Amino acid sequence: MELRSVRGMMQLQSSSQGSRNVQTRPDKEYGTLLLKWAVKSILKDLGYQYELLLYALTREQSSKEPHVRYNAEGAISPDYVRPVCFFSSYDSESIVRECVYYYLRQLKMAGFDTVFISTSTSISESDLKKLVGYCIRIISRENRGYDFYSWKVGLDQYPHYQEHAGLLLANDSVHGPLFDFGDIITRLESCDADIIGMTDNFRYYPHLQSYFIYCKRPVALSKEFINFFDQVKVMKLKSAVIRKYEVGFAQILGKQFRLAALYPLEGMLDQTAYLERPKSEIDPTFRLWKTLIIKFRFPFLKRSLLTRRGVSIHEVTSVLVQSDSDFDVNILDGFVAEPDAVTTPYTKQEVITLAGPRLSICIGTYNRAKFIGETLDSIVAQLEPGVEIVIMDNASSDNTTEVVTQYLLRHPEIRYFRKQENTGFDRNYDEAVKYAKGEYCWLMSDDDLLSTGAIANVLSVLGGGDDLIVVNSEVRNADLSVELENKLMKLDSDQLYREEDRDNFFIRNAKYLSFVGCLVIRRTYWLSKNASSYYGTGFVHVGVVFQSPAVVNVRVMAKPSVIIRLGNSTWNTVRFEIWMIWWPNLIWSFTEFPDAVKRKVCPREPWRRLDVLLKHRAMGVYTKTEFNKVWPTNGGGIARIASYLVSVIPESMANFIVILYLSLIGKNKSRVLHDLLNSPSAGVLSRSLARVMGIR
Repeated sequence: MELRSVRGMMQLQSSSQGSRNVQTRPDKEYGTLLLKWAVKSILKDLGYQYELLLYALTREQSSKEPHVRYNAEGAISPDYVRPVCFFSSYDSESIVRECVYYYLRQLKMAGFDTVFISTSTSISESDLKKLVGYCIRIISRENRGYDFYSWKVGLDQYPHYQEHAGLLLANDSVHGPLFDFGDIITRLESCDADIIGMTDNFRYYPHLQSYFIYCKRPVALSKEFINFFDQVKVMKLKSAVIRKYEVGFAQILGKQFRLAALYPLEGMLDQTAYLERPKSEIDPTFRLWKTLIIKFRFPFLKRSLLTRRGVSIHEVTSVLVQSDSDFDVNILDGFVAEPDAVTTPYTKQEVITLAGPRLSICIGTYNRAKFIGETLDSIVAQLEPGVEIVIMDNASSDNTTEVVTQYLLRHPEIRYFRKQENTGFDRNYDEAVKYAKGEYCWLMSDDDLLSTGAIANVLSVLGGGDDLIVVNSEVRNADLSVELENKLMKLDSDQLYREEDRDNFFIRNAKYLSFVGCLVIRRTYWLSKNASSYYGTGFVHVGVVFQSPAVVNVRVMAKPSVIIRLGNSTWNTVRFEIWMIWWPNLIWSFTEFPDAVKRKVCPREPWRRLDVLLKHRAMGVYTKTEFNKVWPTNGGGIARIASYLVSVIPESMANFIVILYLSLIGKNKSRVLHDLLNSPSAGVLSRSLARVMGIR
């Protein structure tokens, strides 16, 4: 079989693409890579043979052919001067989507007559009325077998295919065309191969991917083509369909005819940076989709990128913008894995995407124009290849956009999204992770700083197979001039936690994890969880980590990577509600942990402790309003009376008492004392005591 590259068909000429600084690899290394792929393909083929044998022994094989429910002519009369397209389609909701109509319309405009074969449960009357305007024949069949069986049915039901100028096998597993498709027949017919696909693949053996295969007329008339489809049977095992029919098509017809891909893998690798190249056999429409579209103006987008691979609609939009495509992404509605992202209104800023970064630093922000510049300075100063910054602006009303825009102009690694309405802290960070592209996401606060060398330190441990990396932090005052605590977690070396350490990790680290900036999490792990169930808790990141099944592969880093700016929080007005109600409700919602374990993290009703209430009164956040929120109107006895008295004691007196207590016998007190002295409740007595005790 001859499967050749057609470089002239890839729009790769320097006149249209311009010069590119791409690190390439010698042909010898490329040949070594192909050899490795071939060996792996043979091993995979042996695995397939075993799988097929096991399937044959354990599953009943049905010889009954799928029933053809509907077979009628369209409103378009066949024109044998035009090639015919057999278009296979399936929709779980029995809808012909707008993106499918767009594809059919472009095929018609390009010069194809189309036979539409659907395996959906039915075709509605409204869809039938629309389809007849695009097709010469419409067929609906029972949903058994995959595309090759649909094409077999189409060939059987429309034998006049042999009279057409050529034959195209296509399906709706791709969206597009993304670019002008008007010259596609000329491109296909001018190719010196007999069977032309869009892309090739090296799984099992080199072959053309079956979402788009064009056969010139001699191929469609050949006995090899006819015999191949005569022997196509219903197969339930998808891997068997790929091996026997997609790969088999190239193997069998390749003995007689020449095969080529318009966008061959070899050409893509030539234009892909060395570190971004795959190290195993791959499907280029998944692993190299951005390279294909941006550098080669590849006309299709694999549907499963959106439905299964977590690619967001904004990421697609960004790639299309870079490639000057006019494709309307709004017709992809219904095929996006992130419904929240689709429905959220955004004002689009210039977005420059990266090809598969290792780490995404995700910053959720709201009205932080005064601080976010300093945060970004601490990050961009240590950026490395493979690191991007995603900023999710929760509809800031200050000049945050203007500040961030200055960084966008200088740093293409930054992507900025601004919402038109504030959707809350939790949803904002959830969407930041969804729009990120890194293997790992570091959730970063919008007023804190990264320590020098923090990014390099985190990158150095990403290869350890952990789903979660917890970074340590130091604490400074609001203007960062005074160090209050050099390490929030008192560790001398990194700590590793595995499944058997689950409870210990929860006990030791749950409270620290409340600080969003300490999380570096594998993006696929985050996306596997129902993050939206924690919207409104204020701790969506903690919910994702401990939602059943809780994370089991964790590294806690001893060296501080974040500098926390203490006393700059925007949630002080709801501080009592957060720590006395929201936080315990969250901790006690985690079903995997015994009550005894959860109790060590947080009491079920921490507001019953007088010392806790006194500290909140000392901060000015516990009043009669908060008392009435937690205590029932009846009952409670002496504890209720004591709690009420704490709520009415003068705040300045409570502040003085707590500062005096911590000054004399408190532990790890610098951070708490700083908070107390900078609260509105700190009066003359407290400040005088601080001077006497040398408290900063």
